Amino acid sequence: MSEVANQTLVMMLRAAFMIAVFFGSSWAVAQDVPRSSDDVELVLQQAVGEFNAGHFYGIPALLAPVLTQATNEQRKRGYLLLCQVYLIIDEPLAADSSYLSVLKADPEFIPTEKIDQIEVVYLSSKFTAAPVITPRFFVGLNGAFPTTVFDVNTFPTPVNTRSLIRPGWQLGVGIDLNVGDNVSLCAEGILAFRNFRRTYDGILGNDFQSAIHKQTWFDIPLYIKYQDDQGDIRPYGFAGMAFNTLLQYRAEVQLTMRTDGGSEVPVSGPDIALKSKQSLISTSFIIGGGVKYKWGKDFLFAEARYMGGLTRLANTNELYYGDGTTLAENITRYGWVGEEYAMNSVLITVGFMRPIYYPRKRSKGLKGIAKVFSSKKNEGDEK
Repeated sequence: MSEVANQTLVMMLRAAFMIAVFFGSSWAVAQDVPRSSDDVELVLQQAVGEFNAGHFYGIPALLAPVLTQATNEQRKRGYLLLCQVYLIIDEPLAADSSYLSVLKADPEFIPTEKIDQIEVVYLSSKFTAAPVITPRFFVGLNGAFPTTVFDVNTFPTPVNTRSLIRPGWQLGVGIDLNVGDNVSLCAEGILAFRNFRRTYDGILGNDFQSAIHKQTWFDIPLYIKYQDDQGDIRPYGFAGMAFNTLLQYRAEVQLTMRTDGGSEVPVSGPDIALKSKQSLISTSFIIGGGVKYKWGKDFLFAEARYMGGLTRLANTNELYYGDGTTLAENITRYGWVGEEYAMNSVLITVGFMRPIYYPRKRSKGLKGIAKVFSSKKNEGDEK
């Protein structure tokens, strides 16, 4: 065999040996890294044993390889143990970082003096994972009823008038801007379908008239909410204002003429369009409350609210006329004119909210929120 062939053979053997060493060491390292939550649990138990024995300095190196493969609950326990270690060995920055990792694993974790080190309890007061914003989605039922401001009609004699609530429904989205653990500034957009019925009995002595009002609204409520921030079941209350836009308004009117002989002659027709006879923009006040139930990291909620109208809706100049010069169909066909009223409604809703948790050091009020958004913007610029 030539010298060149010998050298080639030696180089190939050396390369094969290095490859074997590389894959062998990689396999060995892989065997040392836990592959399941049970393996992680064994390492956590070992770390707790080291902690109880006072061997603090080796715990970070012991836990570092496994926490990335741990469950959220295991990560919470692991970083909480690291937080305690760093507090004991006087590394405050590392303790802060570990506690933030605890909140990332469990945003609503709150240490107690009965279970956790008092130093951890004090440290926790510097941090919060309270969501800065919380989007919401909801549906529900409503009942609408008017408050008559001025009674307008064409009847020559007094009649018995009644307002009857008819069920409607609504759906909407909202967002909470959380300025503290308990206080939020809230805004919503609600598409609501509201109905009510007005009856008039005793027209000209015997006649009866019914008007079913069918309205579509888009509401923008703005309010302040105060809520409990602990426990699985959390009550809350709120108050504020709403801006209401009338999108569609029609009425189903029926007149029943009764003769002295006891017979009835109904007079009806297609729905009457009334949107042009109403103020399209109105305002109302809101007061309500509800309860939310913690479901994992999210919430299910149910609430009730009262929306009281503050604006007189009728456009007085348009009540009697269709095109500005001729009498409207509701006058010529039914002899009916809608009253001037303010709209009230009761809403019952159920929905889902998803807090967007953001573990951070505590800041106060709106100034703190501005810092949060500023820090998020800076993180985006760096990326």
